[in-house]
Order: sequence, then C-alpha cells, then structure tokens
Amino acid sequence: MVAFRQNKKTKQKLLKDEHRRLEREMKLFLEKLRAVAAQNSSDRDTGDKTMIESVRELVAERETLRRENIALREEIIRHEKFREVVLGARKAFTENEKSTLLPIDIQSGWRVHFDSDVPSFHFHPFTRNEFDSGMKQFSMELERNASSVSLVGNFLGWNVHRAPLITSLSNNNSVLSRVQLSKRVHCPLDAFLRLSYAKEKDLSPTIITPIEFSIHERYKVSTQFLQEFDQDSLVFVHNIPGRDEILRYFYFVRRAQRQLQDGRRKLALSMMIADSSSNKHSRESDELQNNIEWATEGGMSVSLTEVDETSIDIVCDRWADCHSKVHAEYMLIQWAQFANWWEQTVAPSSLLL
Repeated sequence: MVAFRQNKKTKQKLLKDEHRRLEREMKLFLEKLRAVAAQNSSDRDTGDKTMIESVRELVAERETLRRENIALREEIIRHEKFREVVLGARKAFTENEKSTLLPIDIQSGWRVHFDSDVPSFHFHPFTRNEFDSGMKQFSMELERNASSVSLVGNFLGWNVHRAPLITSLSNNNSVLSRVQLSKRVHCPLDAFLRLSYAKEKDLSPTIITPIEFSIHERYKVSTQFLQEFDQDSLVFVHNIPGRDEILRYFYFVRRAQRQLQDGRRKLALSMMIADSSSNKHSRESDELQNNIEWATEGGMSVSLTEVDETSIDIVCDRWADCHSKVHAEYMLIQWAQFANWWEQTVAPSSLLL
C-alpha cells in the first residue's frame, strides 16, 4: 500500500509539473505574438507576412497546448478519484477493525471485543523488541522451511512442495506441517496489487484453522487490529469458530518491497503467530477463555516477483503446529485450495496461464 501511494503521488506531481511547464510556454508564445505585432511599420509588407505566419503557428500551438492541458486535467482527476476509492476502502476497513477495541491503559493493555457473541479477552501490547525478535525467528523458520521441502505434486497449476511431518513429544504429540506452493501467473504486478488492495479484507489469509473449517466459511473469521509499530509492522488477532471450540492466535505482519538489480520489483508479506508471557498468564487467569484454544506456532510468507510486464512469480510458504496427522493433511488441502481461490479472485481468469 505504501508503494502504491508513493507511485500515485509521484505520477500526480509529474502531471502537475508538466501542466505548469505548458502554461509557462503559452505565456512565452503570447509575448512573442505581442512583439511581432509591434514591428516597425516601414517593414510592413515583410512584417505582415511574418506576423501572419507567426500568428498561424501560435494559433496551432495554442490549440495543441489546450488539448494537452485538457488531457492532463482529465488524467489528474482520474488519478484523484482512483486514489480516493482505494484509500477510502482501506480507511473503512481499518476504522471498522479499530472500533471494537476498548483502550484502557496502553501499559496494562485493554479488553478486546468481537462483533459476534464470543468471549472477549484482555490484551497486553507487544513491545517493539518482541516484534523484531519474533520476525527474526520467522526468517530462520522460513529458511528451514525452504531447505526441508520437496516437490510432491501439482494442484491446479500450483507446484506443491512439502516437508516430512514432525511429531512433537513435548507438546501433546502435535504435528508440525510445512508446505510451499509456487506458480507463475500471467498478470501484471500492478493490476494484481490493485485488485488485492480492493479486496484486502476478504482475501486476508488464515495461518491455521480448526479441522473441518472450510475456506467457504472465511466470512466467519473475525480479524482485529491491535498494534502498529510502523506502517509495515502490525499486530492482529484472529478469532475462528470451530466445531467444538474457538481457535485464536495473535500474529505479526510485516510487509516489504525492494527492487532487484535488473529493475524488477519483489514484494513480500510475512505473517507469524505470536504470543507473550503476559498474554499467556492473562488467559490462564481468565475464566472466559476455558472454551478457547490459542495457537502459538505457525507462519506464512508470500512473495511476488515481477517476471516482466505481463507476469509474476508467486511463492507461498506455510507452516503450522497441528493437532494430529489428520489435521496436518487437512491443512495441506486447505492451503492449496486457498491459494487457488486467492489467484482466481485477484487475477482475471482470462489472463491465467
């Protein structure tokens, strides 16, 4: 979103600068016209001929400038309207998410309430150090994920890589599932991002869900904005209703964009399940949390790399701590389904390879 705003501001500044330049040129042409009109009358024949030609040229140039001026104004208006639509949608989403928070004291935290009739909880804010340490751990986990997966098949054009399941004997025999999905999509990066921003709320992915939770039940997921360290470093919480209990987790979000040496752009979105000792202690002493499970391990990374003006490479790494092998298999299927659904929603079907 930051890159998008900066790009729009740059374009608008260039258009306005060009507008001012053309106006200056028009003033110079008018001064030239006055100078021609004031030529010495003794050279009237030659002067009249020169003046007529100059006036003819000036009229033609002025008409060209007038058309360019109109086109520039129309382009500026289109950019302003598009910018207002995008920023308005994002502002509405952010205000809606923030409106359900009840701040009491930033040091002690506040009570977080959801729209639906589900228990609230007391939230203790994360520190910047906790956020940075968590994202550092995320990077290590991402490297581990990339080195441990191998190709197992193809799902609707997505290459599916997977790591062997790991059972944790110290954590109620939970199973760690790691998956990587990749695909080249025939769609310009800017068009892909434009649609993603417009549908940001509906396309926000989940890191883990209860077993038997369908991607078609995405509308049941409640997302709450909790903190902002900077415009690309955020904290949220997910509340996901399950068959027997509610699943919740805090997660850090970090967005980044960089330019490769050959000029192509690469964007990355990182999401990592997070927790802290103060929030854990708060849950343990809160009777309202008895029917709620809090996930504490999992993450997702999505990278978009510009191939050329017409296509992008998408790589999505996911991992989560699942209850069982059945749950892990279920998450694999759901992650692949979500990737395909996300692609179909954002990229026009006629542009897909």
